[in-house]
Amino acid sequence: MEKAKRISDSTHRTSSSARILILILTIALGVSLFWNWASTPEKTVSMSPFIFIDNVEGYVTAQGSWLSSDSKLSTPLQTANVDCWKDIGYCIVFIAELNSDKLLLGTTEYYQISHWTDYMITTMPLEYGCVTYQLTIDRHSQTVTNVRTKNSGATGSCSMFDKAPIRLSLGDGWKRIEQNRVR
Repeated sequence: MEKAKRISDSTHRTSSSARILILILTIALGVSLFWNWASTPEKTVSMSPFIFIDNVEGYVTAQGSWLSSDSKLSTPLQTANVDCWKDIGYCIVFIAELNSDKLLLGTTEYYQISHWTDYMITTMPLEYGCVTYQLTIDRHSQTVTNVRTKNSGATGSCSMFDKAPIRLSLGDGWKRIEQNRVR
């Protein structure tokens, strides 16, 4: 009888320990799933605010994220820095973007300046295979725009690009994240 009682007590302790272990594993799984959901880049990345500086002779700089009200950007999590130098005749755009594979990429684009006035900086069109970009900086309204147009006669793999121009404007990064959440 005493042996049966020891086995019964042992079984009770084992089942009680198993319940506690199952409870701990369930809580750990729940926390892990929540952490995975909460740690998506859209919820954890802090994007740059829009900053425009035009107080040094022959130099204009702006930073922020590219926004578009009429198109979904292929890489919504990105930030850009635009530096325009009158004496070298170029605007240099540095872009950091997190692609859909969660790979951080950096690119540098060189736009040759075509006009520099007290009110506006415009660049020559910059061709990228299927599309062309043209950068404009309005110094008076402190805005930076980049218009992407599909090259005429572009066929084949270029069919994925819209014929209609896409107007990008440099703005606050948090707006870019909010735009991405809404879509």
